[in-house]
Amino acid sequence: MNKTRPPHPIAVAIVVLGMGGLSALTLWSLADGPTWGLDVVVATVSLVAALAQLWWPTSGALAATLLAALSPVATPAATMGALQVAQRRRFPVAAAVAAAGVAARPC
Repeated sequence: MNKTRPPHPIAVAIVVLGMGGLSALTLWSLADGPTWGLDVVVATVSLVAALAQLWWPTSGALAATLLAALSPVATPAATMGALQVAQRRRFPVAAAVAAAGVAARPC
């Protein structure tokens, strides 16, 4: 059985500050866009997905990847998710998550 250790509080704070800051910067750059309301919602949910990656890296990364397909504000969380999966899961899973991330990005 694979036990999941709770993440250290400092790791949670780093994720919240880092992903929140990067998402806020991206959101600020899109402030004049027509989908700003959607971008705010996606930014908020992507922060939750980034936190989920500390416990469930694959599920959190795929959720952030789906959000990144909707709005670029979720790209930092999706990128962190791909790195989390690459570090904590086997290569086939990491390659599948990376391929999903590449496929979800608009051209």
